Amino acid sequence: MEIVGRHEELVSLNAFLDRAAGGVSALVLEGDAGIGKSTLWLAGVEGARDRSFRVLSSRPAEAESGLAHAGLGDLLEDVLEQVLPELPAPRRRVLEIALLVEEAGEDPADPRALGVAVRTALQLLAENEPVVLAIDDVQWLDVSSAVALSFSLRRLDGNVRLLLSRRLEEGVPATGLERAVDGDRLQRLRVGPLSLGAMHVLLQRRLDTTFARPTLLRLHEASGGNPFYALELAGALKRRGSTLAPGDQLPIPTSLEELVQERLGGLSAPALEVARFVAALAYPTVRGVDAAVGASSEPGLTDALESGVLELDGERLRFTHPLLASAVSSRSPPTRRRSLHARLAEVVPTEEERALAR
Repeated sequence: MEIVGRHEELVSLNAFLDRAAGGVSALVLEGDAGIGKSTLWLAGVEGARDRSFRVLSSRPAEAESGLAHAGLGDLLEDVLEQVLPELPAPRRRVLEIALLVEEAGEDPADPRALGVAVRTALQLLAENEPVVLAIDDVQWLDVSSAVALSFSLRRLDGNVRLLLSRRLEEGVPATGLERAVDGDRLQRLRVGPLSLGAMHVLLQRRLDTTFARPTLLRLHEASGGNPFYALELAGALKRRGSTLAPGDQLPIPTSLEELVQERLGGLSAPALEVARFVAALAYPTVRGVDAAVGASSEPGLTDALESGVLELDGERLRFTHPLLASAVSSRSPPTRRRSLHARLAEVVPTEEERALAR
């Protein structure tokens, strides 16, 4: 697997896997959606297998987060034949019921009994070889699996490592699995945006094309260095001929529409109007937006800030992700953009700002 622009992250990942044995430890890859967490997670899984570790993996999806023991089934499915005969009968029975190997009786499985069974199973596996529990997008792990795994991890003393990736955004708290690992054994690795140079290499290798530097700068700015966004934007641009005139808007492909719609679709009309002016201004400020929008600026600005589309840094306004600015601009019809620029020409204070208004 060839990974572009992640040298430091790969060094940390390899160091985690090469760390001497000594109880449960964890590495959590954190970052925005599309930033490359899963790519690094897969590299970690591959590295663990290259080192002859036993890898138990799960890649839960949001739609599966309400299914009981779904993640636990993913992790243990390939080792059940090995561990079930070694478990005491009550623990074997509760694990078989949870993982749908046997039908449940009248009474549901006791969560504590299941946690004990999972701990015993992992302990047995770790006696023979290091074990890596690898869970991608751990924020979607079902609650029942998370509870059983957290219970077992707090009581394990074998060579077990957690390799987790999780989305880092407001409303997505740390998981119980992370809290089950001692603080000095838990490492968090923030996966940030790609550099301009790394993005150039990524687009060249994945799309077999190169872009003029001004276009590459526009792509890097609009994507915020997010490789998924950059590939989607560049792919749409390539289909259009790979050129971007100074006044052209970046195309927003269908595959990104749902991502931006989630953030923009719920905006009120006043908030969307504020967002349009912020996208058009070279140096957007509260005062500048007030002058441009007029009476509706205050409720519109409040809505845009509370929705997380805009953020305030002192007097300066900016979009929380550059892609949102491109989406707002591209959704404005040409007549609306012309009237917007005409209004800006009346209210911005300097010739420089009028020239830089997009």
